[in-house]
Amino acid sequence: MWRNNLFIIMMFFNTSNAKASEISCPESMQSGTLTFPDVKVILGNNIPDYTVLYSVRNKSTATSMTDCSASVDWVMTLDNTSSSNKLPMEPSYNGKTHKIYSTNISGLGISVINAEPSSLSGNRLTVPAWPDTQYEYSKKGSRMGNWFDVYLWKIPGDLPTDGTLDFTGPTLLHMRTPTSSSDTITGPTYKDSRHVIWASTAFAGSLNIQLGTCDMVGGSKTVELGSFNNTNANGGKSAWTDASFSLSCPNAAGYGGYVSGSSTTANSVKNKPIRIQIVPYTPAIDVTNGILDADVQGYGIQLAWGDLATLGDTPASPVQLNSWVYAYTLNSSAYRSSDYAINSAGINGDGTIKMAARFVRTTGEVEAGPAKAIVEVLASYE
Repeated sequence: MWRNNLFIIMMFFNTSNAKASEISCPESMQSGTLTFPDVKVILGNNIPDYTVLYSVRNKSTATSMTDCSASVDWVMTLDNTSSSNKLPMEPSYNGKTHKIYSTNISGLGISVINAEPSSLSGNRLTVPAWPDTQYEYSKKGSRMGNWFDVYLWKIPGDLPTDGTLDFTGPTLLHMRTPTSSSDTITGPTYKDSRHVIWASTAFAGSLNIQLGTCDMVGGSKTVELGSFNNTNANGGKSAWTDASFSLSCPNAAGYGGYVSGSSTTANSVKNKPIRIQIVPYTPAIDVTNGILDADVQGYGIQLAWGDLATLGDTPASPVQLNSWVYAYTLNSSAYRSSDYAINSAGINGDGTIKMAARFVRTTGEVEAGPAKAIVEVLASYE
């Protein structure tokens, strides 16, 4: 006889539904603008990209009462910019790795470091662009004023040459966000359902950044070479004519200083020696020997460094077009061969650079007519 045994298995599942909470942070947002001080920064014409120009350190937001209904995480982010504006390199400076973002000025970037003393040292890192955030600490509320450092950088691109730069950068947001990923948060000003803004700091300024470019005393100059008539191909040359010029260079203020609280640290990176370059605006016939097309068939104009009395028929130092030459090699009494002291004068005396010009006969048939050549003199701290 068969016996049917029925096993009834009863399983009970103890379920609990985690209920999301809504945290309230009722305080109003504090806002302000960090304006860089009017500090003069002199840059050479070949300053490397990713060089720190100036910084403001240990700066605090406006202090306010903050009291949320539960403990929240405090985070920072950069607004009014995006990850696409971040430069590809993240250089290390002052012990930190920096995410650098472009400003409205070509060649000028900015980075922000979390300097909040209440944060663990491992949390004092570079601040990214929204929606990424930089964690500071967890806390319910108190009287708060978060701290940060701001750095200005030379980045790829040509900085303007016209002195003071009025720049604007991203906005630093201090936000509170729930520690639990299931919670939301509310407040008077919020970025989204997970982030309430309690402080906003915009970055702007008129930092007196100047390229260390020298001016020619008296402005543009015309050198009259007179008349020349020689049909001896590759052999005829006129007498040398003085084409000397003098430079006026700004004081070597350097760069790399910073302000921390009420204390200002002077620029620490010195400007390097002044260099000169002759750039032809008319075609060059011989770059190495400084010969330019004279705009008339069969003739050219040659430039050479030195005093008329010492040049002779074959100059020892022809101008090498489009090449930099140190000014001290042309006038050692007026220009330094080493780095300049901070805020020292760029030139001793009148800064005269001796140069001469003459007609030279080139190849081909000759023709009569006015002859001319145009060059630009570039001079700057290295």
